[in-house]
Amino acid sequence: MRHRNLLLLGTPIVLPPGKPVALILRQAVASGQKLWHPPVMPHRLTYSGRPLDRAALNRQDAAWLQAHLGAPNLRLLAVWQDQSLITAIAGDTDPEPAFISGDAAREMIASAAHYSTPMFLGLQGSIPIFAIDLSALTESDAATLVATAGGVSANFVDIRSVGGLMPQQDGSI
Repeated sequence: MRHRNLLLLGTPIVLPPGKPVALILRQAVASGQKLWHPPVMPHRLTYSGRPLDRAALNRQDAAWLQAHLGAPNLRLLAVWQDQSLITAIAGDTDPEPAFISGDAAREMIASAAHYSTPMFLGLQGSIPIFAIDLSALTESDAATLVATAGGVSANFVDIRSVGGLMPQQDGSI
């Protein structure tokens, strides 16, 4: 004769044949047994980190922004048609934003100057982080510009498809 199984809070219970499950559940509730508890949500909300100082008091200061665009430690995140430049995902490494840094970032800004203006995202410590929209280009032209300027191994990816895999401080940038 076959028995039916029921799982109560991770503990398997063998149900005798012929006895309705509803009756067994009513008896379990009446005796004070918990039948289910919600899973504990991990304390990791990908887009909720605050790794950047948004520098609210300086965002409207053109001279301050220009000085940070010329900073030797400048980091630039390229975006193309709502897709962010993300490092190539290989093996078990987490995807990360593919930042273009220093002179390569300034070269990309200069190359894209006639169709895009860099947008200040914030400061990560003392490092200025900017984004640049390459949507005016075709995907292959944007990829070529990124490869030429930064030499990074990365692809344009919809951030929603990899955001859950990213470290929290990167996903919220």
